[in-house]
Amino acid sequence: MSSLSYFNLTGFGTNLSIDYHYSQAVRLPGSIVKLSGQGGWDAVTGDIIPPASAEAISDQVARAFVNVDDVLRVAGLKNGWDHVYQVKAYLVQFEDYDGVVAKATTEELKKWCPEHRPLLTLLPVEKLVLEGMRIEVEAGADLILAHSPDNCVFHAQEAVRLYTDVKANSPEQDETKGDLLRESIRILKKALEDAIEYGEDESLDTKALQEEVDEGVEQARRMEDAAKDEADDNTKGGKGESGLAVLANQLGVMQGVESGNASASQNIDDLPLAGGSQNR
Repeated sequence: MSSLSYFNLTGFGTNLSIDYHYSQAVRLPGSIVKLSGQGGWDAVTGDIIPPASAEAISDQVARAFVNVDDVLRVAGLKNGWDHVYQVKAYLVQFEDYDGVVAKATTEELKKWCPEHRPLLTLLPVEKLVLEGMRIEVEAGADLILAHSPDNCVFHAQEAVRLYTDVKANSPEQDETKGDLLRESIRILKKALEDAIEYGEDESLDTKALQEEVDEGVEQARRMEDAAKDEADDNTKGGKGESGLAVLANQLGVMQGVESGNASASQNIDDLPLAGGSQNR
């Protein structure tokens, strides 16, 4: 399995990484990125916007959301908050400004996520680690949630990268192979959907996309053949069909993707997606 990738902002982000021995973002195998908590600090100096008034608290909340966006982009999610599916915010509540931080958080979510409503958990706490902090925001993001004409090929390239991860695993790691294959097919499927939606856009390099798609489909076929052989062996030995074989059979619809055609077969929507959901 591929290693994890870690990211930090330059400036104060680098200082935090050194002082506290942590990273601001991690890219998991697949398409998920997780962020450490981001406060309302200046990204260069680390100064916290002083909460001297209700208005200043709102400014601190706004800065925390900007910092989340900056870290997302450093981690490779070029559409920032558009990729976010989950938010957890720690709020320091105090009598003079009761509810102000929560309200400001809601307004920032409306501003940064106008087209979708991510999962949200608000947790009141007595104090945060840095003096003057009134909010700390964690986020989970998926690089394929936000798509546009200029990242269709990127989605397909991610699928190929994941297929490479699958090939790198030893033969006995069927469960890991199945998970990676499922995730890579999800990204490949999204790339195909993008190609259909943006197929007339001049910025879409359909030739490059098709090369990536063809490579992905060929890998799916090889995995399917290997899984069928394994299933035959298990059947002869009195065993049931393996989980990977079942997955490969489900992926058989990928054979309907023809070379030179950027669209998927009519059964492409039947592909299992990561997390068990067909809709993103």
